[in-house]
Amino acid sequence: MEVETDTVEGQTVALVLTNTGEADVQVSVTVSIEVFACSLHLDMQRIPAGTFTMGKPTDEVSYYDGSDEILHQVELTNDFCMGTNEVTEAEFQDYMGYPSSYFQCMDCPTDCLTWHEAAAFANEVSDREGVEQCYDCTGGGDKVLCDLASDLSSPYECGGFRLPTEAEWEYAARAGTTAAFSCGGGSGGNLYEGDEDDRDGDVLLDNGAYLDDYAIWVGTAPGQSATVGSKLPNPWGLYDMHGNVYEYCQDWYQEDYGGDAIDPWGPGTSDRKVRRSGSWNAPSAFLRSASRAVSYPETQGGYFVGFRLARTAQ
Repeated sequence: MEVETDTVEGQTVALVLTNTGEADVQVSVTVSIEVFACSLHLDMQRIPAGTFTMGKPTDEVSYYDGSDEILHQVELTNDFCMGTNEVTEAEFQDYMGYPSSYFQCMDCPTDCLTWHEAAAFANEVSDREGVEQCYDCTGGGDKVLCDLASDLSSPYECGGFRLPTEAEWEYAARAGTTAAFSCGGGSGGNLYEGDEDDRDGDVLLDNGAYLDDYAIWVGTAPGQSATVGSKLPNPWGLYDMHGNVYEYCQDWYQEDYGGDAIDPWGPGTSDRKVRRSGSWNAPSAFLRSASRAVSYPETQGGYFVGFRLARTAQ
């Protein structure tokens, strides 16, 4: 029996079984299945569903007490896709038709945009790839206003492109690790006491990995953001999850996570959106996987805030 397959990502897979015995009768069977592609145009990694501990252990060396980083269990029930890199200025201009970045480095992360512009970008990607939009938007350019599409009860339901939920972001950043940083894989690495406000670089973590090898931060940055993917990736193939630019998330911010959760995405409303990752001008502790920050969604995030896209895997 010979087996022939033809696979094209995102299209039909044909499986042909042919009887090659000595008998005169030859039998062929074709089976068609659909293969899900994260994106036809953007580089993304598929992240498996799973359960993890979200937040900061009480003994994790940090810049402050972590009162809004309380440990709790989170289950994500869907595989999802996460941008391999932060969205670049070149990509932003290609889809949106106007510039955004303060530094105008085309291969660096886009910046100086609002949360709403990031959501509108996600819609543009969905349109180009022929999938549903996740946001209802009005207006345009830097005055656009967006909200989760009214026919969706949660962002996880949307088949198109969107911003990652805060839980998805931390889960992807940790990539199976449990320490402050995913650097070095395994259990990851933590800061040594006294390094939490380091701004000079050459930071050694307690697992032997150097933060500088994985992160664009104030200790390594040349006074601005850097080319995406210029440092080492985390164990799941994602670059710049620690630093370069802060990244907008889907969630409205609330200080109290609210305990263990399944597929969480924050409160129904608030006045600020969550951003994660730390940035090129942030000290070491701000780059931890559990570290949280906030932005007003109508306000341009400055030259240290950008985003990456996510998508629920089908």
